[in-house]
Amino acid sequence: KPNCAMWCCVGTGMENHGKYGQFIYTHSDDSLWVNLFIPSVLDWKEKGIKLTQETEFPKDGSVRFTVNSTTSRTFGLLLRHPAWCDAVKVKINGEYINVKSQPSSYISLNREWKDGDVVELEMPMKVSIEELKYLPDYISIMRGPIVMAARFDNGKPLHGLVADDHRWAHIAGGELVSVFDTPLLIGKRSEIIKKLNAMKPVDGMEMAYTVPGLFDGKFGNVILEPFYRIHDSRYMIYWLSMTQKRYDTYRENARKDEERRLALDRITVDAVNTGEQQPEADHFMEAKSSVAGNFNGEPWRDASNGGFFSYKLKTDGYSDLILRLRFWGNETGKRQFNILIDDNIIASENPSGKWRRDEFVEKEYTIPSHLTDGKEYITVKFAGEKNQTAGGIYHIRLIRRDTTK
Repeated sequence: KPNCAMWCCVGTGMENHGKYGQFIYTHSDDSLWVNLFIPSVLDWKEKGIKLTQETEFPKDGSVRFTVNSTTSRTFGLLLRHPAWCDAVKVKINGEYINVKSQPSSYISLNREWKDGDVVELEMPMKVSIEELKYLPDYISIMRGPIVMAARFDNGKPLHGLVADDHRWAHIAGGELVSVFDTPLLIGKRSEIIKKLNAMKPVDGMEMAYTVPGLFDGKFGNVILEPFYRIHDSRYMIYWLSMTQKRYDTYRENARKDEERRLALDRITVDAVNTGEQQPEADHFMEAKSSVAGNFNGEPWRDASNGGFFSYKLKTDGYSDLILRLRFWGNETGKRQFNILIDDNIIASENPSGKWRRDEFVEKEYTIPSHLTDGKEYITVKFAGEKNQTAGGIYHIRLIRRDTTK
């Protein structure tokens, strides 16, 4: 039935796999382009040529092509040189040949091809790291093009690992874990790369590796494996990475703030990252004359000239709730608006010139109990007055007043 057990990401994922075949090979005049490394057979009927591709990619970077033709044919064979590989070695009929190409380009082989000719590619799977956009202290680990991750069991179970037909069943939940209780990559980046390049295969597991000396103490036996293979588990995919000196300073400054955020999460009933597509869709956003953007690394939403935006938030059966909103502390302009719960005004707000601080601020609004009693969901609405802007709102959080529960 509508809105149950079929989420847009599921459909997009299936669509992606169905499209691979359209782009493994392309051609232009007398040139044949190999774009993807996928076991396959191309029947180029116009030229009377068949090209068979054999590979275990991404297990390794070896690819073998066999040309079959009833007669000799001259054409250009262009093989992709991927960005993750510094140098590609090429053999034709068992002999290495000199090729010139750069990552993110193509290796061009122009010659007369005969029936049974074999081309082999050797693409070393180098290990690299990628910084998280806007948060360079967090990195991911790559082996060739594959993101490596690790299963992470800290004794705090997740619920909802297997989805049913509920609207939000594709989202697993559970208690958050402190970053200080996870594996960390402390040291110079050059030292981390050196250790990663010495990773050792795990017996009996394909594309799984341990990295001696990479993690300390209880995390010394962490196993890295392809992210796409991890299911029904907590996992690590981004790793905090700092020099020891910087980490010592960070730890002192960040621990108290993290403890505060973890405590806030424990009393949170529901939350919305305003301005982000998936959270807004999950919370059935409705809007008029509303726009979203990003400022200082955080998404926001507002509505202008009598417009509005609203979200449907779950109550989990609690009636004593507080609405916690994040604002930019130095707003300007005309921003008088009302905050409503199920079309009942609970507050009027105007953040323009209110705090005069160049930082984000949080403000809480008590929701009268009679507006939540007996309800599984409430609709939170932000409605601007004529010629006024409602917002911007950077985050919405519904929290319990009684924190003893």
